[in-house]
Amino acid sequence: MSIGTIEKDFIDSISTEIELVPDGRDRFYVYTPFRFNDGDHISIILKKESEGWILSDEGHTYMHLTYDINEQQLFRGIRQDVISRALSAFGVKDRDGELILEIRGTNYGNALYAFAQALLKITSVTSIPWKNAHGKTFMSEFKEMMYSVVSKDRIVLDWFHKEHDPDGRYKVDCRINGMRTPLFVYALPTDRKVNQATIALYEFKAWELPNFHSVGIIRDRTKVSRKSIDYFRTVADDCYPLEESRNKIRQVLSHCNKRQ
Repeated sequence: MSIGTIEKDFIDSISTEIELVPDGRDRFYVYTPFRFNDGDHISIILKKESEGWILSDEGHTYMHLTYDINEQQLFRGIRQDVISRALSAFGVKDRDGELILEIRGTNYGNALYAFAQALLKITSVTSIPWKNAHGKTFMSEFKEMMYSVVSKDRIVLDWFHKEHDPDGRYKVDCRINGMRTPLFVYALPTDRKVNQATIALYEFKAWELPNFHSVGIIRDRTKVSRKSIDYFRTVADDCYPLEESRNKIRQVLSHCNKRQ
């Protein structure tokens, strides 16, 4: 089958927006109307291997997803299940990160449609919330971490100052008592939460509360801007990622016990 006939089959089966653009011998870019959630076009290449034609993304799909999702997180939990089901449902193979579909017979249009649908289904993993993809919310992991380094009887969750703030507008996610200086710990999953914590700490200083130590814990650096964290650090004592938090909190607790 000629390239012109293949392109016509693509157009007749799917859309008039499809176009084949040569890129070397027996290799063509397949321009389609299909896009990622961020508006970028999905990448599809038609190329000949051995005696047949295949459709390939040449590794672009996974690479694009890792712009927003850590590679280790991409292939875990519900996201991994979605990817596996999409590959199986549309007959697509994962060849060391390159997604391919062998075109059998003359069903070029059907093959392109199936391949595009598989890629679109895989890209849908970006819309799966972290808590659904991993089975635990950031707050649940945050609390587990805190309970692992200090006894529950010393922890007050959602603490607020009852005299200055009777409505609880400026809460602390976790206050740890039983030391010379109390420790205020904030869970910071988003810029909005970072800004709320920053404002609360400024209020505490305006109220001239007795000495306290304050830290923030973030789970994913890609979800929180450097600008927000820098602003938080102007009023807080420290900020670090969840994976480092156990040892860091232990060090801070020792410091708070000595601090006058």
